[in-house]
Amino acid sequence: MNSQPRRPKSPMFRGIILLIPTILLLCVLFQLFPYTGIMVIVVFPIIVLMNAALIYTILKKADNNNARITKRRYVLTLSLTICLVIALFPQSSGTHIVVQATDGFKAIRHLDDITVDDLKLKKDKSGYVIGDSSERYVAALYKFRHEIPMDGSFHIYEIDGNPKFDPVITEVGQIREKLSGFHKVMWWVMGL
Repeated sequence: MNSQPRRPKSPMFRGIILLIPTILLLCVLFQLFPYTGIMVIVVFPIIVLMNAALIYTILKKADNNNARITKRRYVLTLSLTICLVIALFPQSSGTHIVVQATDGFKAIRHLDDITVDDLKLKKDKSGYVIGDSSERYVAALYKFRHEIPMDGSFHIYEIDGNPKFDPVITEVGQIREKLSGFHKVMWWVMGL
C-alpha cells in the first residue's frame, strides 16, 4: 500500500479547534446563569482572549520543542481553558456560579429539610437575595407546588410583572416555564 504521510494540521487550525469549547461553554453558562449584568460586555472578550493566549502559548511551546501535540496536552489545554471560563464567569449578584450550583444541589439533596418558610426569599436591605435562599426557594416551589395558590395571587420570585415577564402563576405547569436558567435545571433534576 502506498499511503501518503498525513500532513500535520496547522497551529492556527488547532488553536481555533481548542477555542471552540470556550465559546460553547460561555454560551451554555450564559443560558444557565444569565444575571451577568453589564460585565458581560467586558468579561466575555477577556475570557476568550485569555484562553486564546493560553492555547497559543501551549501550542507554541510544543512547536518550539518539536514535540507532537499529544492527547494529554489537548486534554490539559481544554481543562485549563474550561476552568478559566468557570472561574471568571461574571455574576451581578456577587455569588459565583460554582457556589450557586453547589447550593442548588444541596437544596435538592436536602429536599426533606425544605419548609414552607423557604417559599419566602430572604433578602438584604438593598433587595438582593441572601445566600442560598433562591436555591432553597426553587426546591420549596417544587416540594409545595400543589399547595401554592393558583388564583393569580402567587408571583414567582416575588416580583411584580413587567411587559417582558409575567410572574403570575395560575397553574403548576407555569412554574417551571417561568424559572430562570439553572433553576430550570434544578426543577428537572427534582422531577427525575
